[in-house]
Amino acid sequence: MTSLADGQTGNNARALALAGSTGGEKPEASASMRQLLKGPILFGLVVAGLFFVAGGLWAATAPLSSGAVASGQVSADGANPAIQHLEGGIVGAVYVREGQQVSAGDLLVSLISTRAEAGLSAQREEWLRLLVRRARLTALVDGADSIVVPPELEQYASAGMQEYWTSESKLFESQRTSYRQQISIYDRQIEQFNSEISALQAEIKGLEAQIGFIDLEIQDKQRLLDQQLIARSEVLTLQRQQASIAAAIASNQSQIARVNQSIEEVRLAKLQEYEAQLDAATREAADVNNSLAQIEQELVAATDQVSRTEVRSPVDGVVLNMRHERAGGVVAPGATIMDIVPLNDDMVILAKLNPQDIDSVSVGLKSHVTLVPFASRNELPLNGEVMQVGADSITDERTGQAYYEVRVRVPSEELAKHADMYMSPGMPADVTIVTGERTMLQYLVDPFVRSVRRAFVHD
Repeated sequence: MTSLADGQTGNNARALALAGSTGGEKPEASASMRQLLKGPILFGLVVAGLFFVAGGLWAATAPLSSGAVASGQVSADGANPAIQHLEGGIVGAVYVREGQQVSAGDLLVSLISTRAEAGLSAQREEWLRLLVRRARLTALVDGADSIVVPPELEQYASAGMQEYWTSESKLFESQRTSYRQQISIYDRQIEQFNSEISALQAEIKGLEAQIGFIDLEIQDKQRLLDQQLIARSEVLTLQRQQASIAAAIASNQSQIARVNQSIEEVRLAKLQEYEAQLDAATREAADVNNSLAQIEQELVAATDQVSRTEVRSPVDGVVLNMRHERAGGVVAPGATIMDIVPLNDDMVILAKLNPQDIDSVSVGLKSHVTLVPFASRNELPLNGEVMQVGADSITDERTGQAYYEVRVRVPSEELAKHADMYMSPGMPADVTIVTGERTMLQYLVDPFVRSVRRAFVHD
């Protein structure tokens, strides 16, 4: 390298000498110029050499990922949720179109619900009637003066239910009046018996007073009889009167006992009347509660049936394969109305791989997926993984080109890292499957090596 520099320096010197002889310059100036140019020239040669050496080292050692590039489109991983209807019916309205993106809970289709709503209305009316009956029976059992209006009756007020409420209120008043009248009869009987007892007791007191007076009179008569001033018959007459009064007292006491027994019988009848009404109301209330439990189950089913006439999306997704696109169509029970392809679920890219790259692609390789609609946003590629490689090539009927179908899965958590991105079935995507690592030198040399190898192959 030094000899080359010296040679070039000599050339420069001769050029300067020629210029000096032409322009009349002195030899000392030419030598000075040569000395000034020698340093920069050497520096430039050193820098160029270092750059060449560093570039060679980088090309020989720096790893670069190698990959197979394929284009494809997004597809859902697994079966799409089928939108079906249990009972079927006539389509009343369609609120979506093919390919439309919907959110969970969005209304898709509504079916004509006349029959379902009529059934729900009838069952709800029967339910309200049972609630009113239970309220009447509860008021009877509690001995209340009026029926407490069920809050459900106010919520579902109607002319028919108002009429039924009036009827039940009148029945309650009739039952309450009949019971109270019967109880009043028993109370009056007891009151009469108590009055009779009071009269008998008063009579007994009077008779007992008479016995006391007669006893005093007998004592006086007995002293006169002892003095033989009166006849014995007078004393005996008083004693007979005393015995007769004692018998009357005993008779009254016996009558009081009989009246008390009658009072107990009336009280027992009164208690039996109360228990009979309570038992009848309780048994009827039990029947009503059983009917309520059954009708409430039927009401839940009827309400669910009416709510199902509004078919809503179960997930965020895209509408596909619509079987009914306008009102008037008949949906068979259990038939599929449309499919919903979930958004942001685990998605796969169906990529078309060049047959020349099939030897370097296998299941499990990492891949980088670029969604074409978001390519202009400078978003980082999504990380995916090869989950399936086609066993045989497929020929595109439109272009006539052969390709291998490769399925690359993109996990939903990977997509969640990119807030502004989403994957929709049918969306175009570019896939780079990472097949290995090579250096830059290998990239540059490999084509030459392959050419040399082919050149030395003999048929």
